[in-house]
Amino acid sequence: MRVLSAAFVLAVTAVAVNATTGVALFDGSDNVIEENRPGDQRLLGLHHVALKDGVNPDDFERFIIEEWNPVMNGRIPGVDLMIVKGERNAKDGEYMIVYDVQSKNVRDWYWPSSDQSTPANDLVWERCGEVCSEVGAKFDSMAEVTNWSDYVEVARD
Repeated sequence: MRVLSAAFVLAVTAVAVNATTGVALFDGSDNVIEENRPGDQRLLGLHHVALKDGVNPDDFERFIIEEWNPVMNGRIPGVDLMIVKGERNAKDGEYMIVYDVQSKNVRDWYWPSSDQSTPANDLVWERCGEVCSEVGAKFDSMAEVTNWSDYVEVARD
């Protein structure tokens, strides 16, 4: 387990993202402090979402498009977030948050275990400030995550 001092995490000032090389987190002197190595297994976090009683699906989707997406897309370096809706078969009309994470290494940089966050993750949300708090509170008033699991890529070329 990695223990980081608050001063060290606050020194993180830049992030470079590249589909081939992954994520590199740099400190203030351009030293790489963590990186995603090519060939690491890609990871998807699938979080099932249920609308709360009385929430109109059209209102929820409008909120996602107009408020959630502009704030959350690109918020976490190395992690793409999207909300998807089932279109056919067993999950028709159900919602899910998909965390498309470049690797287990990147996931563990932010969340080393299911119930643990890191100072790096905390810093992402601290830098976002009130806008993230407002969008998060509105999401929580409309929906809740009912269950979730992380899935790692089984094979790579």
